[in-house]
Amino acid sequence: MNHDNRSVDFQVGDLGTVFLESRLRETDDQLAEARHKNQRLVNSLGEAREQIASLKHEVDRLCAPPASYGVYLSDNCDGTVNVL
Repeated sequence: MNHDNRSVDFQVGDLGTVFLESRLRETDDQLAEARHKNQRLVNSLGEAREQIASLKHEVDRLCAPPASYGVYLSDNCDGTVNVL
């Protein structure tokens, strides 16, 4: 009878091991999926950072004051001048 108890304990232990191995595989799959999503986010953030830097450069260029000098070209009959 004592031998039968060991057999039952061993079978229960096997079921526990199978359950834990199953959970480990599920956790590994979840971890792999999370790493894949994380890599996609890293790539997206890198692209967004490049776009923001490009847009900042464009805004800085558009906000720059106009050139404060010109080249006199000629007089007009109506009293105005042509400037480049």
